[in-house]
Amino acid sequence: MYLQRTPFAAAAVASLTLAASAFAGTIDEDFGAIQQTLGQIQSATDQGAREAAIHEIYGQCEAFLDAHLAEANDEQLTMAGAIWLQVADMTGAEAETIEARIAQLRTRDPLPSDLQGVIATVEAKLAIRPGNPAPEWTAVDVHSGEDVSLADFRGKVVLMDFWATWCPPCRSLMEERL
Repeated sequence: MYLQRTPFAAAAVASLTLAASAFAGTIDEDFGAIQQTLGQIQSATDQGAREAAIHEIYGQCEAFLDAHLAEANDEQLTMAGAIWLQVADMTGAEAETIEARIAQLRTRDPLPSDLQGVIATVEAKLAIRPGNPAPEWTAVDVHSGEDVSLADFRGKVVLMDFWATWCPPCRSLMEERL
């Protein structure tokens, strides 16, 4: 991941008014600007400056993809696409906006494998947004050894508790219940 999650308002990204034409220089100039802004984000110590740079790189990546998708090399496409998708995801961008960008990225064939991984992660997150049906799943019941699926519980309330082996309270529950 190029960026770490930070708490800032989706409205700030939505109101970004950086026009693609204001950014579109040569592919090397535009990619260099993205790299420079990424360096500013990574070295920022002030949260406000970091958030401003994240808004800036979101617009830069959007403009880069719009202007240079066809000729970008794998490194450029992966960085610009991954950053745009990560910022869009962490700011709660509309699913339709993200899906449209993914469709645009998929016009490049083949897609770099690293970018395919980012796309798969974002698509999985889109599938489990509030208001969407829960994705189908099947798991093994630890007590009976039988397969259990979400379909077995249609019409019922399902509460899932996820445990981690590195979590002391989770380990206590595992010892009690397993």
